[in-house]
Amino acid sequence: PGSWFARILRSLAGLLSTETVQKSLLSALDQGVISLGNFLASILLAHYLAPTELGIYAVGFILIYLMRAVQEGAVTQPLNSLGAVLEGEDFRTYASATGVLQLALGALSAALAAGMGWFFTWHGNNLVGRMLFALCFTFPAWQGWEFIRRVFYPQAKVGSALSITLISNVARLGIILWLGSQDRLSGIIGLTAIAWGSLAALVPGMILSRRYWTLKALRLGSVWRQNWVF
Repeated sequence: PGSWFARILRSLAGLLSTETVQKSLLSALDQGVISLGNFLASILLAHYLAPTELGIYAVGFILIYLMRAVQEGAVTQPLNSLGAVLEGEDFRTYASATGVLQLALGALSAALAAGMGWFFTWHGNNLVGRMLFALCFTFPAWQGWEFIRRVFYPQAKVGSALSITLISNVARLGIILWLGSQDRLSGIIGLTAIAWGSLAALVPGMILSRRYWTLKALRLGSVWRQNWVF
């Protein structure tokens, strides 16, 4: 029985040492850090904030995930699926064109938040208006980080994705803890902390992904059609 158990352990160790399994584990860890960061942020905000302020944060967070669904369909899922079969200059051209589309989506979502913020403020709901104006900053910053994180997946650089996920969540939670301990936290600041955490990770993310960008032959129209069909 002892040798049988030892053979099982050796087989399991061999399986876990394969590159595919290691990347799968890193991918699961990457997603786990994001979920844990969101959970801890919610717990901290529930501790520091009054119910109304927590509600403002919760509504804003739902809107962020609503925009994430649009980003998933138009940008990141096509990037991960179509980009996985591309290499070298083909991938750089496709990823760069998709990056331009991501910039357009970020600008559009910020403009939409600003327009809705103006609408609610004009009708006297300053609290909701201020929350929406805060999303003008959070939408493009968070989407930018999410896009860079997902660029690493089709290139099998999951460790790089995990590293900027850690940076983003540590920075975000640090801001919440720091301002919460000084009684300076609000629901809107909780939303902007997402943006600041994203920007903190965006800089190293751009450095780590610098080999994937080009300005040559971007073919924005064809890439948009390709993503839309997908």
